[in-house]
Amino acid sequence: MIDPDLKDLWTPAGLILGFQVTLFKWRLERESEVGDKGDIPWLVPSDYISILGMFCFVFGVVLLPVSGAVGSKFARWAFGLGTLFFIAQALGLAGHYQLYNRTKKREVVWFPAQEKVVVVIAALVALFYSLVFSLR
Repeated sequence: MIDPDLKDLWTPAGLILGFQVTLFKWRLERESEVGDKGDIPWLVPSDYISILGMFCFVFGVVLLPVSGAVGSKFARWAFGLGTLFFIAQALGLAGHYQLYNRTKKREVVWFPAQEKVVVVIAALVALFYSLVFSLR
């Protein structure tokens, strides 16, 4: 029998996962266009954060709990972490396009300083979240 608390996580997890997959699809299309124009296409670190978030939802919230490998507490933790990664990806992409500070000309680099700040903060928040969650 599936835990009712676990079933309650599936709807919001599916909704956020749908947004995440759509955003990732847009990023792939954007980089495909860049490659077609003769420039170098790449996945930025924020895209890898998105992939981690999708893994949290698919494996941590749905597949592993359904198989009985983990309990609903792990699924709740994975849901929170996946949501955190979803938000971090959106903020990280804004940092990648250097939208936080418009005083200087944008540089075309793989991992600009603004994105680095977002990724480091996201990693620290994820670590803090995991620590606090494990103490509950």
